[in-house]
Amino acid sequence: MLAFAAPCLGSTLLIAPVFSFLPSYYALHTAATLAQIGAVFLFARILDAIVDPIVGILSDRTRTRFGARIPWMAAGVALSIPAAYFLFSPPAHATAIYFLFASTAVMLGWSMMTIPHDAWAVELTSDYNTRSKLFGIKNALGALGGMGFYLLPAVMAPFTGTTEINAKTMFGLFALVAVIAPLALLTAALFSPRPPEPIAGGRGLATFLKEAIQALLGNRPLQHFVLITFVAGTASGMSSALFFLYVQDYMQLGASFYILALIPGIVGIISVPAWLWLAQRFDKQRAWGVSILLGALTGLGMAVLQPGPASLTPLLLIMVAVGVLSGVSVALPASVLADVADYEYLKSRAQSAGKYFALLSLMSKVNAAIGTALAFWIASLLGYTPGAAGGGQQALLVPFALLPSLLAFIAGALILAFPITRARQRIISRRLEQLRDRAARAAAAAGQ
Repeated sequence: MLAFAAPCLGSTLLIAPVFSFLPSYYALHTAATLAQIGAVFLFARILDAIVDPIVGILSDRTRTRFGARIPWMAAGVALSIPAAYFLFSPPAHATAIYFLFASTAVMLGWSMMTIPHDAWAVELTSDYNTRSKLFGIKNALGALGGMGFYLLPAVMAPFTGTTEINAKTMFGLFALVAVIAPLALLTAALFSPRPPEPIAGGRGLATFLKEAIQALLGNRPLQHFVLITFVAGTASGMSSALFFLYVQDYMQLGASFYILALIPGIVGIISVPAWLWLAQRFDKQRAWGVSILLGALTGLGMAVLQPGPASLTPLLLIMVAVGVLSGVSVALPASVLADVADYEYLKSRAQSAGKYFALLSLMSKVNAAIGTALAFWIASLLGYTPGAAGGGQQALLVPFALLPSLLAFIAGALILAFPITRARQRIISRRLEQLRDRAARAAAAAGQ
């Protein structure tokens, strides 16, 4: 499981700063404005809406001697490394157009790395608890990769002279991605089970795309999952996009940003076993829903803190709570979506794992884009100017904390009402086993 999960180290190290830090970094250090960056994020994710499903579908249909998934992941690594250099090292005169092209190339590479990897995970097991464990380990390593970015300022401080993130730190991030991503993929390719051959016919891509869309529209649990992901992801996208500006501009704690951002990742990984235990003790969606509801309260807590060093300790404690609650997102949502893919397979006999995880990848990026655009536009409308003294810093609280908390309360209620419970998933799994047994007996009889 650890070898299989290894590519998550490189893919999350690559993508973590794109949604959580880079928009603010560009707003502070390049010629791009808040409003322009928000517009670019939204437009680029429209492109993803076209590309991501195609990656998932083609991954489902690929046949090579290395399996269906590994060639796509290797191509994603090859594209991501040069794209990351340009994205993480922008010149001071870089415009929103520069950000558009560099971020789009990185996102495409990331999709090619992660969508086939998630689909491969679905194909390894259909057991309820084993699947949760597999995705828990996989996403825990992903969280560890994301933490690597926030460790960099402290690790590189002897060379940069500061724990604030600067151009040297960003080049160090590129170098780390360039080393870890290919090594991690090689580990998975050598020591993981071979991805099975995809179950797909010889139909044309247009027909396959049409059938994929019909499957998505006809699956009610999937529609419910998409609604949850949209509401919760938009809330997370808003707060993540402004967190750096909240810490540096509003709280005046820029030198402590790396530790404030690092704590949730560390605590989140530590809390994963507890969330896996709760998922086994109770249904997955109950643990997930309760965590989202409690997370809304942490956002409100950050809104009442006063700027200045005196608030560092309470903010650190809030980030510990955020980390504990984020552990569920490391372990459970992907496992819930795998159950939805099983439901679709039982209903239509269609292999949908690649399509569904393409959708999840797309939703994560669209949500972050919508959240970033909304957060930046609202902050700009309320009079906030990045890095300017008296630049309306108080306005950050509305898009950073208040609106995301409201959306999180709505998302938590939706999760608690999710239709595929433990009992229903076990029925689905049992029927799938019966189908596979009948198919095996028929194949044996035909061979005789």
